[in-house]
Amino acid sequence: MKVTVVVAIVVAVAALATAAVLRMQRTESARADATTGPVAGVDDVAAKCGENPCEVLTSVPVGQTTVELLADANGRHGRLRFLEPDGASLLGTALADMDVRLTQKSLSCFQGPTSACLVRGGSDGGVIGEVFVRTGGGWTTVEQPYYSEAGLVDLAQITGDRSPEVAVAKVPGCAGQGHLCRKVPIRLHVYGLDGSPLGCSATYSSLTQVPGWPDIALSDWELRDCP
Repeated sequence: MKVTVVVAIVVAVAALATAAVLRMQRTESARADATTGPVAGVDDVAAKCGENPCEVLTSVPVGQTTVELLADANGRHGRLRFLEPDGASLLGTALADMDVRLTQKSLSCFQGPTSACLVRGGSDGGVIGEVFVRTGGGWTTVEQPYYSEAGLVDLAQITGDRSPEVAVAKVPGCAGQGHLCRKVPIRLHVYGLDGSPLGCSATYSSLTQVPGWPDIALSDWELRDCP
């Protein structure tokens, strides 16, 4: 029992620390974006990523919006640019400041009544992801970061509302440090776009056993209370 309590405390403290770092880094990014101002045209990639010009790593269409992942030549100082029919806007991502190198595979998006994008990359032997959500007032970031020591953070439509949820593969009993954990067995923890926990899947012997792999084909009736 003491070991379980200690592990839970370690995980909670680590999550709070990561969230605090993300909040501080988003504040700095917001200040930088405020000084940069809106991007004038859809072909303008002259915005700064850190001290260097941004490069477009990849882009994904979300309805009438094109979402571009920007970073410097080393995959650091990432930003998201949202190209709308009536203009464009920028949001910073804190992952690059957490020693997460962004690549062409770091961005995924999901269109729905509430659309969302996920920026993710390798960190500490696992994967960490940051979620951006489209609300009535535009695109915003979600405070809670998602860390998977098993190497999977993804958007998937699981409940019946047609908006995506966040699925995070966790290794039961692991204290949140991927390089110290075995990668199996795994269990999917599912969260709403606001970060609220919705439940957990069954336990699988590997990621390839997740229904629908490499996609995620779960239904809400398959979710249960997380241990």
